[in-house]
Amino acid sequence: DEAVKILLPSELQSAISQLKSTSAGRKVYDELIKDIEADMILSLNRAAEKAVVKAKPIFVTAITSMTVQDGFNILKGSDDASTNYLRNKTFNQLLNAFKPDIKDVLDDPIVYNKSSEQLYSTFVKTYNDVERNDFINALNLSPINEKDLATFVTERALDGMFQKIALKEKDIR
Repeated sequence: DEAVKILLPSELQSAISQLKSTSAGRKVYDELIKDIEADMILSLNRAAEKAVVKAKPIFVTAITSMTVQDGFNILKGSDDASTNYLRNKTFNQLLNAFKPDIKDVLDDPIVYNKSSEQLYSTFVKTYNDVERNDFINALNLSPINEKDLATFVTERALDGMFQKIALKEKDIR
């Protein structure tokens, strides 16, 4: 779903944009990075799809443990009151349930016998080494601080799931 599609971390997207801003960088991107970027994005989204099935029992527990007061608050609340209730009651459990499955998918080789996690880590390390080099830093590069791809994907998967729930809740109300 394009509305909740997980893209690469914004810092990496920015680095790729900087690379594509020159003709030489564009050539490197087109010949070496473009296909890897597409494979990584596919991997991120497949990881999220694999993990989302773990949400149902966690949601069932949150709903069956709802108090009468919780129900009244949702009934009288905003268009996304039940979504907020579920997010508040389940987010940490979902994070812990999703992350291992997401990490497993991100650790599977996708290209050149390397996983998304390996490609991302190598890119971040190399890019940050270049960024710290005073001579090369005339390019005005910004460091990439997002170190953990699995956490990034897990959080984006949860954001997307709750976005979809909020849309469904709005339709119901």
